[in-house]
Amino acid sequence: MKFTLCITKDCNLTCSYCYSGAKANEAMSFDTAKKIVDYAFKIIPEGEKLEFNFFGGEPLLYFDLIKQIVSYIRNKEKDSNTKTLLNITTNGTVFSKEIIEYLLAEKFHIAFSIDGPKHIHDKNRKFTEGKGSFDSAFENLMGAKDSLNDFQVNAVYGPDTLSGLPETFKFFIDNDISSIHLNPNVCTKWDDDIFEVFKDVYSEIADIYIDSYRKGNEIALNLIDNKVILFLKKGYEETDKCGKGELERAFTASGDVYHCERLSGNENNKKFCLGNIDKPDNIMSPCHIVKSEGPNLKCLECKFNKYCMNWCQCTNFYTSGHPNKVSEMMCACEQAAIMAAKKVYLTLYEENNELFVDHYMQYLKNAYNCGLFN
Repeated sequence: MKFTLCITKDCNLTCSYCYSGAKANEAMSFDTAKKIVDYAFKIIPEGEKLEFNFFGGEPLLYFDLIKQIVSYIRNKEKDSNTKTLLNITTNGTVFSKEIIEYLLAEKFHIAFSIDGPKHIHDKNRKFTEGKGSFDSAFENLMGAKDSLNDFQVNAVYGPDTLSGLPETFKFFIDNDISSIHLNPNVCTKWDDDIFEVFKDVYSEIADIYIDSYRKGNEIALNLIDNKVILFLKKGYEETDKCGKGELERAFTASGDVYHCERLSGNENNKKFCLGNIDKPDNIMSPCHIVKSEGPNLKCLECKFNKYCMNWCQCTNFYTSGHPNKVSEMMCACEQAAIMAAKKVYLTLYEENNELFVDHYMQYLKNAYNCGLFN
């Protein structure tokens, strides 16, 4: 199970998009954090991994609080048979040698939010005084990269940067970044007639991916890798889905509980709130909050249905206004990703590219060891 601690809405950037909602100079109290950790260890099923994500705002503005919380988690871990994983999402601008050494020592997985090269990144990710944040974020990433053994970059793109996505992808590859996530901005307006743009952009990304493997350069890209894995599995299984609060929960600084961190910024919309950690026994299942609107018949009849992320209620809500209705943008995005992944799979598999095969054999090996094929 995954528990996200949105420890603050405070941030040193004023990005044009943000899931955290209005900025506020406040942080989660250590007492609230302890209650969340206690709750997580109490409800985690025997033998399951427990994942804690530190999110903001910019969580590293409250580095001392993070250290306090992690120390508490480690003490709880000693008294249980539960293995814990730690993640943090950062804009990369407040890194220091002390922070790097600490995150390494505690084996954090680190996600850096960098949207691409400077002219793309600085369009939407600026400091509060208006200066672009690329120089600071990228310098810190490059300075830490060789020391880090578990990190990825997260690049958010919107209508204004979609066409530059292949350039962004190649920029990361050229800088020896091998774990890359490209994610659409679901909080902005997209034109409905955008399928051909997605198809062309993702096809170009597929060509860059193929070229990288032909050159012996292994990379992991979410919009390709996730779909290829689905081809191998023959589609999404129920256990692949986020659980809408059953397998994932997010907590605000005040202790309110939401389905995931993307909905936690909607604190004024209390219909998404599952409760508060001060009353853990009253935290509701999400089925009490988001009522099913019935299946989307268009999706059920679609040939891409098994491989499409049409089940994500948070994404659906942000892009269509309905938890069970997929927007035209997400439909275009998912179809284009599936076709791009198919292009990659057929090309590299038919070429018997050993690096490509080994890349996915690691997934199959891990899945087998976890009992997914027993």
